[in-house]
Amino acid sequence: MTWLVESRLPADYYTIHLTNPVAAVTGHLEELRKGRSFETNLLQGRTAVIRVGAPAE
Repeated sequence: MTWLVESRLPADYYTIHLTNPVAAVTGHLEELRKGRSFETNLLQGRTAVIRVGAPAE
């Protein structure tokens, strides 16, 4: 997470999507958020889907 955040400029606005709530990660992201403009989004309870090719009918 540190490398992900530090690879972006502090003024960049973006969202980091988390698939599971991990206390150590969310706490670390709160620290990294100081002076930066990113949000976090927890996808808990939603199914992640990756589709390749034409949409199903």
